[in-house]
Amino acid sequence: MMLTDKNKWLKAVAGVLLSLLVGVIFLLSLDRLTNWLYISFNLSQYAVSYTIAGGLFCFLAGYFGYRFREKQRLWYASVEIGVAMLTAGATVYNALTTDQSSWGSLLAFSGAIYIAVRGFDNLAKIKKI
Repeated sequence: MMLTDKNKWLKAVAGVLLSLLVGVIFLLSLDRLTNWLYISFNLSQYAVSYTIAGGLFCFLAGYFGYRFREKQRLWYASVEIGVAMLTAGATVYNALTTDQSSWGSLLAFSGAIYIAVRGFDNLAKIKKI
């Protein structure tokens, strides 16, 4: 993978930094969101609805993510690498601060590595190098 155009590298770096910033803001607000959901709704009562809504959200996000990747592969790859870095960092932080290292943490960290590989693969697939 050799991106020789300086603008492409700058866009890739900007995309990674932007996705890291959005991810950090999301992680910082996640605690407030969870508390609001817990206080506002009886989550156990709505478990089926949330499961269906989560599946629908995943499907729609996957479809629009695919469309975005097809049109803006460089930005998509940058966001993918940023998400991988956030996932790995959050997984390690959670494992170190909660004393609950588990198979789930290992799986999440392995998923972060996979996401990073996909991001670098998408960078390599850019036609105009």
